[in-house]
Amino acid sequence: MARNQTPGSVRIRTDEGNEWRYDAIQKAANFYDCNRSNAVAFACEDVTNSFTQLAASSSARASPGSNVARSPRPFRLEPSPSTSRRRSP
Repeated sequence: MARNQTPGSVRIRTDEGNEWRYDAIQKAANFYDCNRSNAVAFACEDVTNSFTQLAASSSARASPGSNVARSPRPFRLEPSPSTSRRRSP
């Protein structure tokens, strides 16, 4: 998205059954050792990069016409408690 089209802020609903989102974002902030805003961006970036790599490696192994690289719903990656990842802003 071009810089002039980027909104000043983005809201993530955490009410009415979506309370788990706040906990997930806080876990990501702890994992990346950063604020919640950066944690959301880092997690999204990591997931898209991981699935791009997974799709590329799966399609290389898949037979023609196979849907191996397509997943109807992504799986969740759990960080290792001993892993410390810090990103600079």
